[in-house]
Amino acid sequence: MKKRPSRVGALIRHLMSRRPISAMTSKSSPSRLTHDSDALAQNLDQYLKRVVSTTHIPAIAASIVIGGKSFSATAGVSNVKSERSLDKSALFEPFGLTKVLVSGVACELASAGKVDIDRPIVSYLKELDNLTIGRNVSLAHIMSHTSGFLRPNPANFDIVVQYSWSEYLKFLRSSPPLFDPGTVLNVSDADTVILGEVIKRVTGTDPLVLADEIYFHPQAIPTIRASPATTGYSFSLSQGQFEVVDPFRPCEFWRAALLGPRMTIEELARISEAILSSQGKDSECIPPRPASPLFQTVRLPDVLYGPASPHFPVSFGLGFGKYLPNVYGAVGMGSGHCIGIRVCCNPRFVVAVAINTNLPSVLNEAIDGIVVGFTDVERRLRPSRIECEFSPAELQGTYYSAQSHSINVTFDNDLLTIKQGYNPWIPAEVSERWTSTLRAVGNNLLTRVDGLGGSTFGILRHPGTGDPCLFSGMSAYAKDGQSLS
Repeated sequence: MKKRPSRVGALIRHLMSRRPISAMTSKSSPSRLTHDSDALAQNLDQYLKRVVSTTHIPAIAASIVIGGKSFSATAGVSNVKSERSLDKSALFEPFGLTKVLVSGVACELASAGKVDIDRPIVSYLKELDNLTIGRNVSLAHIMSHTSGFLRPNPANFDIVVQYSWSEYLKFLRSSPPLFDPGTVLNVSDADTVILGEVIKRVTGTDPLVLADEIYFHPQAIPTIRASPATTGYSFSLSQGQFEVVDPFRPCEFWRAALLGPRMTIEELARISEAILSSQGKDSECIPPRPASPLFQTVRLPDVLYGPASPHFPVSFGLGFGKYLPNVYGAVGMGSGHCIGIRVCCNPRFVVAVAINTNLPSVLNEAIDGIVVGFTDVERRLRPSRIECEFSPAELQGTYYSAQSHSINVTFDNDLLTIKQGYNPWIPAEVSERWTSTLRAVGNNLLTRVDGLGGSTFGILRHPGTGDPCLFSGMSAYAKDGQSLS
């Protein structure tokens, strides 16, 4: 594949600048979302072209649903080599967004009185009877990724391609709690596997089949497609070019978490609108019901962002994270695709965006630009420093997340050095670049010096032991792998 120095240079400059993509419309624009549909379609098309020209990603697709109408547009190329344009029929893999579908199904079952999200999961999975996780963890904890227990490491390729429920049960029998249930976020695909199993036991039906019946079939959206998903790309810093990502499919064990149906961007927006509509006739959706995909259960700590980090939500709930006032969303990534959704309760509209490369920071900026352009909320600013309850020396040590990832922190001469632990999916030369440096300002402030890349760094107090914990990549890390047991 031919290298494109100008495109590569522009992309790197954009990622390192940390300057957000400008909003889709200005606040004074007469073509606001609720005013002029023709202008909306034109603005969306122009905005996507600006995203591609600004970031130099291969392509982007977006769809907005408002008032029962949808508006979709694309920009860029689906094939970097042939420069074939991306069109609206392009299919994207949902991967992590599958969790939103299954959470929505669980909330529908809760509303119908078929499941109680506050009951311990052992009520539905009798094989967990002798396990602490079965007795202490509820469906609400599972749905909000706050069980606090150790889960399989998704960086272990063998687990992703060949794993079973019996192997997972064996893992859970030796899985210690790192945090009290309901206190700390650790996003895990394995949690949704448990949720899917509960749904299957209660209804006798696969959760994605129920998602088809509830959300897809009423809108005549097929869940089985003969056509493959559009080509995905990975940006290689070492090669200085976009490279094709071979399509990858996890094994059936991960079905409820990662194997949702391929969709066009318009279909994804319509499905997201269907989930939003399930909240009831109150278009404000304020406050969401306790058994609602929008219901928030845990607040995230303030974090320092790397130049390629996506925006994280301020809190997380039973399906969606909360990104801005009245704005909820979720993101999925895999096989060179990044796709995201935002649902806005006031004014009520849905945005779905997909890019054909693994740069979630660009995806999030693009979504933010659309949302900010059509609401009264302001774009969230990335903090230049964060407060810390602990002295820099107290932060030294090795930390482990509930997904068995590790981070090592050292302190010397006012500088904290943060190094990601071994990850078999990441080449050693790339892992070395994940070393980050923070400067301690006094005893209670930290500011980024360099690094972090696509990661984030935050600090919180362990809700059980009171010791320092780290927060990075939507996961909390306990110092020295401390357990509550």
